Amino acid sequence: MPRKEEHFYPEEAGKDLFKMYDDFYKEAREIQKNCPINILVGMEIEWLPSGDELEKLKLKYEFDLLVGSVHHVDTVPIDFNLEYLIKIETRLGGTEQLFIRYFDIQYEMLVNVKPLVVGHFDLIRMYRHDFPLSQAVWERINRNIDFIKSYDGLVELNSRGWKKPFQSAYPINDILLVMISKGIKFTLSDDSHGPDDVGLYYDQLIALIREFGIEKIHYPYRTNGRVEVREILSCDLKINN
Repeated sequence: MPRKEEHFYPEEAGKDLFKMYDDFYKEAREIQKNCPINILVGMEIEWLPSGDELEKLKLKYEFDLLVGSVHHVDTVPIDFNLEYLIKIETRLGGTEQLFIRYFDIQYEMLVNVKPLVVGHFDLIRMYRHDFPLSQAVWERINRNIDFIKSYDGLVELNSRGWKKPFQSAYPINDILLVMISKGIKFTLSDDSHGPDDVGLYYDQLIALIREFGIEKIHYPYRTNGRVEVREILSCDLKINN
């Protein structure tokens, strides 16, 4: 999502993210018109304090899909490196307070946006996957899951976690089990950052889906200018090499 410089990652310094997204959007719409593949044109959002930037983008563009994510806590990226994470932990007073703040920001995003897809639900655990979740953190996790359920949102089963330090999908198994028990609908995501990542670790993701007894996978599908949610039986999922 294009945003102001205070929410840039270091490698984005000096770039015009608004022009980059505008160029992407125009090209994606052209490809969508002429491609036999069902393509949705949208954006992974970043929930920022005022929410104004997202509203302006929604007025400018027609999105088929919004993926609701949180990558920053109080302007600090929590998925860039451990140094940045320690910086915001120190500012907030520890890991538990960071987790609480993350899930509170996520809840604010969920309530305001109600994104069809919720991205990497527990990204905050990238560098702290072994940190025990306190009652206060679990209360927020359950609150957020219940809200997603209330508006029938989809949660990513995100395979990119296998590329990260904790070697697991998002959400991690303990949260995944709670989501399953609450009847959350899941969709697949490789969170690809380029063509080499498309379908990355999907073999492991499909194995996890079957291990946890997830019977159906849901996915957004564009038809007649609108987006609907369809489903496929997990037993029918396969990797085409």
